Amino acid sequence: MPAKIVNIVSTVLNKAAHAASVNKFKMREMNLSKHVLVMALIFFVWSCRNSEENSRPERNARFEEKDCQFDDGNYSAEVEYNNAETGYSATYTLNVQVEECQVVKIDFPNGGYLDNDHIEPEPIDEDGDASITDDRGRTFDVHIEKPESDSEPDDHN
Repeated sequence: MPAKIVNIVSTVLNKAAHAASVNKFKMREMNLSKHVLVMALIFFVWSCRNSEENSRPERNARFEEKDCQFDDGNYSAEVEYNNAETGYSATYTLNVQVEECQVVKIDFPNGGYLDNDHIEPEPIDEDGDASITDDRGRTFDVHIEKPESDSEPDDHN
């Protein structure tokens, strides 16, 4: 009887060892699958970010342009405002902030402003024009007079 018990115990232990090695293989396979999934997710996020950057080549080209006529700073600009929802439009002289040849902020006389919380920076073309739409669908067509070669921006803010 003891030999039979030893055989049974031996068989059970062999099957357990085999199952453990199979489980180790499956665990390794699962870990590998997790790593592949994480790598695929990282690649996806990276490629989405790159495609977003490349989706506006005119903006990227402006960032790379070295001969921008507008230094970083504040400028007085003629701004044509249009609210398509109400049909109201008007022209104002407002201060705008320029960074990297883009209008990044519009200041209003009452102390209000539109910045990157409400507008996307828009490039200024060679004529000093930029067209901006805010988060409420209103448009602001900005025109900045080209600076004279020896003048500086009106940094009064």
